[in-house]
Amino acid sequence: MNYLECVGQLGQSMRVIQEKGLSIRIKPIPDDDRPGIPDPRVFSGSRNQKPFPRPKDAEHVTMEEINSFRAAMGCGNLDLSHNVRKESRTVVTDAGEVPVLIYSPDISGDKAIVIYIHGGGFFGGTTRVVENACKLVADRAEAVVISVDYGLAPEHPFPEGLMQCWQVVCWAYRHGKELGGNPEKLVVMGDSAGGNLSVACSMLDEEQIIKLQVLLYPAVILDPDYGGWEESAYEIREEEELLHSLIHEVNQMKEIVYSTYVTDRDKLKNPLVSPLLARDLSKLPTTLIVTAEYDSLRLEEEEFARRLLEDGVDVIFYRYNGMGHAFFEHTGEFPQAEDCTNEIAEAIKAL
Repeated sequence: MNYLECVGQLGQSMRVIQEKGLSIRIKPIPDDDRPGIPDPRVFSGSRNQKPFPRPKDAEHVTMEEINSFRAAMGCGNLDLSHNVRKESRTVVTDAGEVPVLIYSPDISGDKAIVIYIHGGGFFGGTTRVVENACKLVADRAEAVVISVDYGLAPEHPFPEGLMQCWQVVCWAYRHGKELGGNPEKLVVMGDSAGGNLSVACSMLDEEQIIKLQVLLYPAVILDPDYGGWEESAYEIREEEELLHSLIHEVNQMKEIVYSTYVTDRDKLKNPLVSPLLARDLSKLPTTLIVTAEYDSLRLEEEEFARRLLEDGVDVIFYRYNGMGHAFFEHTGEFPQAEDCTNEIAEAIKAL
């Protein structure tokens, strides 16, 4: 199957399963639906991928190492959008000046406003990496998308980057109309660490201005004492070495997070750092969660979704089979990234 055929197949082949009270919308591998295998595009890309650099001492990471980590992040992707305008601004906030990129579709009407918070372990990632993804969301969802270039750790440890993101959310709500959007249709959206920051913004939102949060394989528990992870939960039948590598990819970065983003280990239990530990999630908005089958964060995301449901929050939950962490960045390369954008666009339009 070619790329477009795979996108079409993903749009038609979803099935729903029930696991411990959670409805999971399964997106199978479009051209090979056998269980326990990686998507062929993931397998092909892994052969040319260089291993992520490792620090000499994870508890004492140097800035030279941090810069090498940042340089190693990101991936190739394509611009699939049409007629989306781009504007650079600097938002002046109580948490400092925050650069943002604003993507606006060339249409009139009542547009939602999406604040996009990129991932990268809190110490890396850029708005450049997710630019094509943001442009496609703006196009397909017919929404104004604001991509936040928040301060990274260790230069900006918790809660500095978070407060910058939250201040941009507040700014977007106040200035939404002049941006061409509707402030009453406010969405926070983020991938990985950005998903964590998105949830934290929703937790800070006492006035409930955020109407939808879109969490792409979010990190919802950074507390190392949490024991909810086990490799036996993952079905592995072929390409064992690759799948083990995909599953452990994020776990290997957590020690770097501990030495950069949250240097005080006691703060790892703060719900703004580990939302899964929050006592009450009932005030959070409708939540769309996207997970990858072979991602160590998947189990905690499933547990977080169940907690949301228990507290009365509406949850839409997807699992993309054969995928590893960070697949959404591969716009135009992985058909799953485009299909995921289409599903997110429908949820945003439903506002």
